[in-house]
Amino acid sequence: NGKIIRNFFFVDKEVFSISLPDETERLVMFNFFSQEYTPFFLFSRNKDHGIIGFTDKYEILLINLDGNTIGKFSRDIKPGIISPGETEYFKKQINDTHRFPDPVKKRFIRKIPRYKNYFSQILISGSYAWIFRIKENVLEENSPIKVDLFKIDGTFKGTLEVKALPFFISDRYVYFEETNIQEDLILVKYKYDVKGK
Repeated sequence: NGKIIRNFFFVDKEVFSISLPDETERLVMFNFFSQEYTPFFLFSRNKDHGIIGFTDKYEILLINLDGNTIGKFSRDIKPGIISPGETEYFKKQINDTHRFPDPVKKRFIRKIPRYKNYFSQILISGSYAWIFRIKENVLEENSPIKVDLFKIDGTFKGTLEVKALPFFISDRYVYFEETNIQEDLILVKYKYDVKGK
């Protein structure tokens, strides 16, 4: 019936959107999104649970299949600071967006914040929540991605590193997109084991 039952997270559209009048004085909305710093909503589920989070707050909620919160995953850490080099990189991304008029580009550049998002992906397997953090230096393309691992009961197990964001994680396998020697795109799976379960 379209009735909102509960709001989990909220982000003001001013974070990612600018409205300016065009030549006819009609307001036109422009949107810009950066995975590294624009807050956005993430969701993942398995057969028993779901996890939801908003990328600028390190609090991921565990929900049951009825949508009720039954736990959470959180860490008391500070978000990464956007370095001067990263700021220049983001400015270039904005300036290279050809659909934006110059006043829009300038306003989006002013919106680049001081801090990065905490994470860019969350996944849940049968027993664990996997929180994929934003890279410490987004300019280093081949640097590993840190992953915070939690037991389903909220216990923090530790941080590991992966070379890329996976597509899916099951109870025993993690699936990645890779290329072979011929540059063909392939989907691969690796077996994993968590020590001290």
